Amino acid sequence: MLRHYFTLKKITEELACIRDAVVIECFSQEKNTLLFTLFKDEKQLWLHFSSDSQMTSLFLKENFARAKKNSLDLFPSLIGKNVLDVSIDDDDRIIRLRFDAATLSFALFGGPKSNAFITDSDHVILDSFKHKKELIQTKYIQNLSTVIDFFSFHKDETVFKALSKCSLNLGSYYADEVCERCSIDKITIIENNSEQELTKILAEANKLKHECLNSTKFYILQNDAGKKILSLIPLTKYPIIIKEFDSINKAVENKFSTGYSEIDFGAEKRNLAAKLTKTAEKLEHRISIIKDDTSYAKREQEYRSYAELLSCHPQPRQKFGDTISLLDFNNEEITIPLDSQKNLIENSGRYYDKARGTKEEAASRRLMLPVEQKRLDSVRTFISELEKAKTLKELLKIRNKMKKVHGANMDASQTDDSQRFRTFELGEGYTLYVGKNAANNDELTMKFARANDIWFHARGSGGSHVVLKLEKNQKPPKDIIKRAASVAAYYSQARNAKYTPVAYCQKKYVHKSKGAPPGQVTIDREEVVMVEPKLPVQVEG
Repeated sequence: MLRHYFTLKKITEELACIRDAVVIECFSQEKNTLLFTLFKDEKQLWLHFSSDSQMTSLFLKENFARAKKNSLDLFPSLIGKNVLDVSIDDDDRIIRLRFDAATLSFALFGGPKSNAFITDSDHVILDSFKHKKELIQTKYIQNLSTVIDFFSFHKDETVFKALSKCSLNLGSYYADEVCERCSIDKITIIENNSEQELTKILAEANKLKHECLNSTKFYILQNDAGKKILSLIPLTKYPIIIKEFDSINKAVENKFSTGYSEIDFGAEKRNLAAKLTKTAEKLEHRISIIKDDTSYAKREQEYRSYAELLSCHPQPRQKFGDTISLLDFNNEEITIPLDSQKNLIENSGRYYDKARGTKEEAASRRLMLPVEQKRLDSVRTFISELEKAKTLKELLKIRNKMKKVHGANMDASQTDDSQRFRTFELGEGYTLYVGKNAANNDELTMKFARANDIWFHARGSGGSHVVLKLEKNQKPPKDIIKRAASVAAYYSQARNAKYTPVAYCQKKYVHKSKGAPPGQVTIDREEVVMVEPKLPVQVEG
């Protein structure tokens, strides 16, 4: 609660010590951070302002060393000026330092609205830390939020929300504390309480506000889940007192300095958890497919049936185009796809080959089962370790172990591939990635794809680069190649053609010449397949 109104009120009280201080310098040496060097009573102090969306704050430091390089001087009009007064706006998170003929305002709203700016006596902005071009020489108009009395909330509103948003400025943490003290569930609505009960709740809320604004001790608290917050008073749901301070500035400085490591920890843990969960789901899906022989047996039987029917036709040397309709052995009519360049005997042989290939593929995949199961067990172990991790050091150790076991593609710091590229599940555990534009094509092909992945592109037409991700030494079946090629044809200028030639090869045979425009590559050892431009039934991203 670095920018809670009560916290800022207490900071403003302590900042009374910088009245009559002289501004020696103002500078920034890192993004979203502004520092003022102040001099008073033969002593230097540093006023630190952060407009970072997650750590918006203002506090006074007793020690600071400016970097010799990469720092930028700002607000030159304040250099040599004395701070005449420090104040905070009523019911608003704006702290103001008044100078002769100018006011420095710190807006601590969080997010993009946080800023520091100088105004003249007519409220015209003379200089600004952020958004200079848009703000300088414009008039600052304060957008005051509507203050609502506790008893003015609708009866269907929860007591918790009314306490959080009402004119008391409690916010969610202190409102929650009032509910705890009054033994009220957060989802309890106002209508379910009598006027007498509501009056008692409001009295407790005013009491808590008084405690906060008159506190002389300040706390870094922690709950049972390990979350830490700054508070002006002890809180029931944050029973562990990590640190206690006599100065609110020191408390804010401590929370600010440790807060980034906590943010890094939370973000890293979420990233790793998302990556592991996604990997586990893919492995579970792949294992279920390997274990299920039904689809392979059905496909093998279908191919063998096609082969036998074609070989029994009275005109086996005849060519019949793309399809032929025959009566099967149950006297039911079926349509069999054909290679129009081949006669029925040749097509029959092709289906016998496909039947054998399907059977061999099923046997090959069964051999992969122990390997895939071992990988899944490993991922589940990492998930268990991740749940127990309490420090950033432990998370980094887990991530390094993951990379050693599963390779660089398990790096959870990467952007989600389903957001960077179009993503399709082709079935049987195969995932296809499609570029979205020329620059994205380059990223997909030259950075994301690995040497043994298969690269596709519509031959002779502009279109997206398409990459079929493979495990080491993995060889996809022909029907997966055709499905991938169909997607490449769909995302090309030949989308409306009945059949489109698609070139494909391993990514290691795709090269980009120096100076070539985005998306332009050359390929070696290409193979070509004719396919109908279409998307797979299930689209994942």
